[in-house]
Amino acid sequence: MELELVVDRIEGDWAVLLIQPEENLSLDWPLAYLPPEVREGDLLSVNITKDELARKKREERVGDLIDRLTEDD
Repeated sequence: MELELVVDRIEGDWAVLLIQPEENLSLDWPLAYLPPEVREGDLLSVNITKDELARKKREERVGDLIDRLTEDD
């Protein structure tokens, strides 16, 4: 899924992004995670993908932690 966002304004260390095309939803995003040259009015593209492998690894890690916390000594 690809989203297009417009930089509506910059407030301190945050950018207020409007989700295209409706522009009725906004998203506050840290400037530190945007290109340094970003300005109000810029159009940004964001690609969102589901990472199934990372999810499975996280589940395994959490399961291992739970096992260690609940094991009898």
